[in-house]
Amino acid sequence: MSKRSEPQSPPTARDQALAWFVRLNSGDATTEERVAFRHWQAADPAHQAEFEKLAAMWGRLEAVEDPRRVSRRRALKTGGSAIGVAAILGAGYRAGVWDWLTGGITTEIGEIRTVTLPDSSQAELDADTALSVNFAERERRVQLQRGRALFKVSAADDRPFSVVARNGVTTALGTQFVVHCANDGVVVTVLEHAVTVRMDGGSGGTQATLGAGEQIAYDDRRLGSMKPAGQTEVAWRSGKLIFEDESLISVISDLNRYRAGRIVLFGDGLGALRVSGIFNVRNPGGVLDAIARTLPVTMTSITPYLVLIRPA
Repeated sequence: MSKRSEPQSPPTARDQALAWFVRLNSGDATTEERVAFRHWQAADPAHQAEFEKLAAMWGRLEAVEDPRRVSRRRALKTGGSAIGVAAILGAGYRAGVWDWLTGGITTEIGEIRTVTLPDSSQAELDADTALSVNFAERERRVQLQRGRALFKVSAADDRPFSVVARNGVTTALGTQFVVHCANDGVVVTVLEHAVTVRMDGGSGGTQATLGAGEQIAYDDRRLGSMKPAGQTEVAWRSGKLIFEDESLISVISDLNRYRAGRIVLFGDGLGALRVSGIFNVRNPGGVLDAIARTLPVTMTSITPYLVLIRPA
């Protein structure tokens, strides 16, 4: 796409409403700020109208699951609107809470690490990943709650090794493979030997066997077709994010795992825009810069922890 270069415009009524909404729901708004907000509301009918639109939109979004953390609905129920907004922005929430509650294994935003499982298998966890381990007498089972992990399965243990992700189960023995809970489904990539991917429910084919260098994806409805794997699902191990004609909503979901705070899309059809590129995981801002330069969108940074992307 061609590079766009446009002058910065003053904040619109919508931009100002967004800033006020976040501030008032932060739990830190002062009495003086609330008075200033009322003056801002009264200064122009457009101010109140934009604020009401935003409040209504945020209410509708309560039912939308946050792909990284906790749903807006659960956040608002467990701590009121101020705490709910803080959870959405990623402020104060750490994976250690999940570890403590479930005995699971997690990584923080931007953290990549390798853990050794009870059978001497290894799991290399991408950023903002959570999994739990349940090994029994006859099987080894891992539940991938979110994120992405590469598994190096110990062949010394002859129990079947399975990874459950959403409504699918990937089973392997003595192999290496990646399972990724993406925004719109699960992607399984085989690096060595073979795995079987089985879906519970859905339509069409419900099971497939993949060999080294093959990849398959599934969602709540169906198991996709096998294709060559490429480097997209393993580039994170070398500090890169690779997007090959990916939807913007998938790119933002991945980017949110490497960047403190939250990037939010507002606008019909915005998530379907396509993105391609190779980026450094230590510079997530570079992805945002590329999106701003090449796609018909505008970005508003409400705080360092909240960026809103809207149609241009």
